[in-house]
Amino acid sequence: QPTHSSALPPVSEWPQLETADPIVFGVRRTRRLPGESPLPPYVSRDCDRELDTRVREAVRSGGLVVVTGAPLSGKTRTAWAALSANLPGATRVFAPPPGTDLRGLAALARGRGEESCVLWLDDLEGHLGEHGLTPTVLAELARLRVPVL
Repeated sequence: QPTHSSALPPVSEWPQLETADPIVFGVRRTRRLPGESPLPPYVSRDCDRELDTRVREAVRSGGLVVVTGAPLSGKTRTAWAALSANLPGATRVFAPPPGTDLRGLAALARGRGEESCVLWLDDLEGHLGEHGLTPTVLAELARLRVPVL
């Protein structure tokens, strides 16, 4: 049973997309080779165009975008590529650990001013439940135009 932490950092402390480390956000690193980037090169997929459209719509209107696929098929890398391609680099990204109490997230988002932000949930199952991403929290974030990936 996960412990529910209620300490949410303010939006201004969330990393910006352009400087965020994708590995920290769940993208699997490549094999360690001297001189090679730990971030695997992105291989385009058939779903990219549709995913880009859905991410742009979530940015405009709020909402949840879920990427599904087989284990180790590149879901997180694909979602990160869509995020990077469709949101400004200054966008703040919050990736709470599983079990984080998300009930106060909408209040934080309301107080963010003009900053754009996104909620990044790499493993959705770890963020569901009465203290996690509930229909109420998701609806509040959608009203505030905070996309959830």
